[in-house]
Amino acid sequence: MCIEDGELIDLLNHRIVEIYETQGITPLRGFDESYLLPNGKQFLILTHNVFEAVIDIRQTKNIIDDLCFLSEEITFFTAMLYLYQPFVEKPLNNPILIGNKT
Repeated sequence: MCIEDGELIDLLNHRIVEIYETQGITPLRGFDESYLLPNGKQFLILTHNVFEAVIDIRQTKNIIDDLCFLSEEITFFTAMLYLYQPFVEKPLNNPILIGNKT
């Protein structure tokens, strides 16, 4: 039985979404683009208040976009770590011998 590429991508995507839900992993933008943080505060208001006194409002949009993009990348990478966790060896269980020393 051979899985087609499209099916494989769909399976991986569904598994990643399951990990997001079970582990409570949420990007700053949220999955519904509500920008609500897990603590109930809204990300856009929080960042606007922080950046307002420091930089020009036009730069704030670029910074928020960058933060959201990076947050989504970190969220995906974290889910991948959970996915691969059962298959990663524990280095203390498998020491490497170098010159008869571990």
